[in-house]
This record gives sequence, structure tokens and C-alpha cells, in this order.
Amino acid sequence: HPGQAARMSILIITELPEIRLSLKALLENAGYPDLHFAGSAQDAELLLSRCAMGSSAGVPGLVLLERRLPDADGLALCRRIRSDNAFRDTAVLLLTARRDTSVLQAAFEAGAWDCLLKPFDGGELLARVGAALTRAQTTRELRLSEKRLRDITATLGEGLLVIDAEARISFMNAEAEQLLGWRETELAGRDVATLLDPDAGSGHAGSPEQCPIRQSVRIGIRYRAEEAVFFHKDGSPVVVAYRVNPLLEEGRLVGSVTVFRDLAEQRRHETDRSLA
Repeated sequence: HPGQAARMSILIITELPEIRLSLKALLENAGYPDLHFAGSAQDAELLLSRCAMGSSAGVPGLVLLERRLPDADGLALCRRIRSDNAFRDTAVLLLTARRDTSVLQAAFEAGAWDCLLKPFDGGELLARVGAALTRAQTTRELRLSEKRLRDITATLGEGLLVIDAEARISFMNAEAEQLLGWRETELAGRDVATLLDPDAGSGHAGSPEQCPIRQSVRIGIRYRAEEAVFFHKDGSPVVVAYRVNPLLEEGRLVGSVTVFRDLAEQRRHETDRSLA
């Protein structure tokens, strides 16, 4: 039984009535009632644009896309779907009668998640549809969870950094980006020493063992610094106070979380309050 995945809509794009009827019967009998159909690339793009604009149909969890359409190549339509951020979590399964690896490779390069060979085996089709919808639902939930995390950390009023077990930066909140001038995408995967030493990576950086944030990952210690220096993207020093807590997953040390605040900004506010 498809379970919660059945709540996600499925868009079937094919001009062939026999394929449409076959898929409709199979999917409805399996518990997927929310089905939509398009007979051409033009019809599909019109329907998808309405979905992206918030129509009642909603963004489909799965698109079953015919390789050959009367007005376009199915792979071209697949690429357009993949390029639209509104459908980043939508699974695309390509329907094709060709059984060679070049088709499979082309489908994956276009952004399809899988291929379904015609004529369909009902059991295989339902298994692949169920797997694709479950993956799409999981991906969507992870994105929503990440968005909630970002929304929550944006309210802290302090910078937040998460590093992995290798001391590589894996997360920065909006406040950290603002204070340090870096975008998270620029620092993702880089050593946290980038922020602690302006010569990091140049061969002149200090010993990693001297870095308290690194030590918190290596031996699982908590650490607090009342005054320290991080470095802005432009190389200028940012005087901060910070605290480090080890990050545990099922009792295993997997990284650390650092929360910091700009002392210069804090002191300016204190001075303003005193003057007031």
C-alpha cells in the first residue's frame, strides 16, 4: 500500500490513449487517486505553470513522462522541469520502449530519477512509482525541516556555525553570514580555520591543534571564549565571544556547534544605552 505517498499528485504526460488508460487503472487501483494528464509538452507546461503559481492541483510529487511527445522531445521537457525551482523535489520517471543504456544515460543527464520500459509490468511499475514518491516525499520533508531550522536559527540574534567531524563547515545561519561576510555556499565543506586564521590554507596558519573549535570535535569538549577574533571575508578582524558544544548523534561525536556574537557591536549598543 502506498501509504502517505498516495497523498502526492501524479502528472502523466503522454499522447497515447492506451498508455493513459493503462496507467490510470493501475494507479487508481493501487490507491493513487490524485492523477492529472497532459497529451503534449505544451499542455504539460501550461499545467505545470499553474501548479507553480499555486493552483489547487498543487506541485506534483511525480511526473510520468513519455520519451516521445507530439510537439517536443520528452528529455527537453524533463530538463525544463528540473530547471524550475518549484519542482526541485518532484520525481520524473521517463516512459520509453527503447532498452539500451544510451537512453538511460540520457534520461539521467536530463534529470530523470528513473526509467520505465514499455510494455509495463504492473508490479514493477507500482514498485518504481512507490519508491519515487517516497523519495520525493522524504526530500520535500527534509527541505521543510531545513527551512524551519534556518527560520529558527535566524531568530537567535547570534551567529551559529555547525562543523562536522573533520572540522569542515556544514551550516551557517543568516546572522553568521552577515557578521562574517561569507555566504554558506562559499564556506560549505571548508575547514573552520578559514574563519579563525587569515592565513589558513596559505601555509602560514597556526597549528590546528591550537584551535578550540577543532578540539571540541577531536575530544568532545565544551569551550567558551569571552573574547576572541574571527576573520571577515575581507580579512578584517571581528572581535567575538563564542561558545562551543560538541554535537552528538546516538552518543557518537559527529561535530560541534559554535554560537558567537559580535562584541564590537554589543559594546556600541552598551555605549549608546549609557549615553541615553
